[in-house]
Amino acid sequence: MSQKEQKEFEEKVVELNLLNARMQELEQQMQIIEKQISELHTVYTALKELEETNTETEMLSSIGQNVFVKAKLQDNQEVCMDVGAKVFVKKTVQEAKDIITKKTDEFIDIRENATKQLQFIAEQMLTLENNLRKEQARLSRE
Repeated sequence: MSQKEQKEFEEKVVELNLLNARMQELEQQMQIIEKQISELHTVYTALKELEETNTETEMLSSIGQNVFVKAKLQDNQEVCMDVGAKVFVKKTVQEAKDIITKKTDEFIDIRENATKQLQFIAEQMLTLENNLRKEQARLSRE
């Protein structure tokens, strides 16, 4: 194997390793996206249930980290939503559901884009692996 061929072979191996790292990164992002979509579905379902719950109904209300307090529902038509930087705004339950639906759709679009990227990278890796195998086979015959 000439030095040029050796260098080209090593560059292809490096490229394959980079593609593999990118694929792993995208797979981790996909897990985060799936978790976000799942959480949004849970919130949407809770909002639907809230609408159907009678006021003055006793319920457990989360105060974080799996800690709950007993509370009575005073209003089943409005919620407060965190819009960032610990700023809360009142929204009707329907407005909140619409916002959650929009966020869910955005995450679904992101997931579809990431899936396409994963497929593209997988195809590139397969092509590169095949080229490397052919190159190895050719070199072993020489």
